Amino acid sequence: MCVGASREVRKWWAEYLESCGEWEQAMQFYETANDYYSLVRILCFNGQTSRAAEIVEESGCRAAAYHLARRLSVENDVSFQNRRILKLKIKIFQTCNSGP
Repeated sequence: MCVGASREVRKWWAEYLESCGEWEQAMQFYETANDYYSLVRILCFNGQTSRAAEIVEESGCRAAAYHLARRLSVENDVSFQNRRILKLKIKIFQTCNSGP
């Protein structure tokens, strides 16, 4: 990949890598393209919701927050019943509902 590649090209390349199952490389390119939604989507798919939550908090990306909140709301894992996760869910939903 060319060093000076545009954001759109990096995102396109990340999508290609993801389609080939190259998750780690795809995530690197999504990150350089500032595509936090796609990054969170892959992390959630791979069960890395804690890392996804960190990215949501750091980026403030509402689309990523909404995706993570939806994922957590249907999660059946007992560990998501504790207070820490409940607070995280509330914060994520608040991020989704914040201004533009």
